[in-house]
Amino acid sequence: MKRREGFLERVEDYIIEHKLLEKKNRVLVGFSGGADSTSLLLALWHLRSRLGINLLAAHINYNLRAEENIVEEQFIKDFCFSRNIALLVNEYKPGKENLNENNLREYRQRWFLSLVDLYNIDKIALGHNRGDQAETMLFRLVRGSMLTGLGGIKPRSGRIIHPLLPLSRTEICDYLTQEGITWCEDSSNQESHFVRNKIRNIGLRWIKENLNPRVEERLSETSEFLREADEILRSHALLRLHTKIIKHKDEDEYRLDIKELLKLKRVSRFYIYRYLYGKINGYVQDFYQSNFQEIEDSLQRPGNRTIQLPHQIELLKEYDDLVFYRAGKAPKDYQPDPAREIASLRNRFSYSEWRISMKRLKLLPHKRDPYWDKKTIYLDYDQVIWPLTIRHRLAGDRFIPFGMNNFKKLKDYFIDCKVPPRDREQALVFTDAEKIIWIGGLRLDQRVAINENTSNILMIKIEKIRRRKARPAERRQKRD
Repeated sequence: MKRREGFLERVEDYIIEHKLLEKKNRVLVGFSGGADSTSLLLALWHLRSRLGINLLAAHINYNLRAEENIVEEQFIKDFCFSRNIALLVNEYKPGKENLNENNLREYRQRWFLSLVDLYNIDKIALGHNRGDQAETMLFRLVRGSMLTGLGGIKPRSGRIIHPLLPLSRTEICDYLTQEGITWCEDSSNQESHFVRNKIRNIGLRWIKENLNPRVEERLSETSEFLREADEILRSHALLRLHTKIIKHKDEDEYRLDIKELLKLKRVSRFYIYRYLYGKINGYVQDFYQSNFQEIEDSLQRPGNRTIQLPHQIELLKEYDDLVFYRAGKAPKDYQPDPAREIASLRNRFSYSEWRISMKRLKLLPHKRDPYWDKKTIYLDYDQVIWPLTIRHRLAGDRFIPFGMNNFKKLKDYFIDCKVPPRDREQALVFTDAEKIIWIGGLRLDQRVAINENTSNILMIKIEKIRRRKARPAERRQKRD
C-alpha cells in the first residue's frame, strides 16, 4: 500500500496494514505521560471517529520518584479530562525485591490484562516506537535469543498492539510539539542501572555516532523480514510435528518420536521444543538458546535423562521418546482396558484406541513380505486355537519371538527392544486359547508363523482410531 507522510496518516496506515483495530473496538491505552504514550493516546483520540473506536486510558503510579510522580499523575488527569477520555489510575509501591525491569513490566501487563473483562476491553495499545524495536532486538541478540526473539516487538500479540512501531522518537516529539502538547520526561530513563537503558543510552548511541546513524530504521526493517521468515519456518516445523513426530499428547504431556525428530534440521527442532514448552506453560517467553542446546545435547547422549526447563516444565528422554510435561506431574499412568474375547473370525471391531480387522486368506497378497508392515501380520490360521483374546500385558507373560526357538519373558523382550514403559502398558497382546500369538505392532510368535505347509492364512491389522474433535456446540453441551 502507498505510505502517507503525515504522523496521523502513518499511524492509521500501520493500523490498517497490520489489522490492529476493528470498528467498535474498546481500546485501553497504557499512559505514562511520556512522549510515546502521550502521542499514542493523542493520535488515537484524533483517529477515533475514522477508526470507529472507543478509548480508555490506564496509568500506574509506581511512587518511585515522589515529586515527578505527582506532576506526572496530574498531567495525565488533566490531559484525559480535557479530551473526555476515561482514565484508570493504579497506585502501586513495589518492594525492593520487585525493583527490576522484568517485575515492573510483568506487573503492568498483569494489571492491564485484569482490566480486559472488567471493562470489556478488545485491545491494549502500548507506545513502543522504532527505537524500542532496535533496543529490543539488540537486547535479545546478546541474551541468546533465536530467530523468533530477533523478530523483535510484534505489531500485534494477542490483545496487545503497538501502533507506533514505524515511528522514531524524534518524529513522535516533533508531532507533539506541532500540536502544542507538552509531556513528562522520566528521569530514570537516563540512569544506566537498567540493562535496556544501557543499550539505549550507550550502545545504540555509539552505533549511531560511529557505524550507522540510521541503525534504528535498518533494524526495524530487518525485524519485519525476520518475523516473516520466523512464521514460515515455524509453520513448516509444526506441520512435521503434528503429522510425523507426536506419538501421544495430553493436556500437560507431549511424547515425541526421537528418530523422526532427528530427521529435521536443528532450526525446526527449536521451533518444536519452543512450541511444546509454550503449550504446557501457557506462553513461550523464557525459552532460550541455552535450553534448546541442553535438549539437543541430551539427544546425542546414551541413556535416559531428565532436563529442568523454566517455569517448572520438565523434559524426559526415555529410550526413543522425548516427553515434555509439567514438573510434579509425571507422565500419566496408563489405565488398561479389560480383556476382550473374540469367539470366531470377525471382519472389524475396536479395542481400546485401536480398530482391528481380521480376514482369512488362501494366499498372501502378491509379492507381499508378510512382515513388512508392523501394523499388519499374517499367520498360520490352522495353528490358532479359538477363541482369541485381546488384552494388555500381564505379569509372567512369555512367548517365542519370531525367528527364535526358546521362550522369552515379555518384560525382557520390552527391555531388550527399548520399548518405553508407557508403550509397554499400552501394547496389544493377542492370545489364542493356549498362547500369545502376536504382540501388536511388534513381534509375532514363532509357533503361528506361516511356512511352506501353511494352507490357510489369518490376517490381522491394527489401526489407531483418530478421535474427531468435538464441535463448539458439543463442547458447550459437555460443560453443561
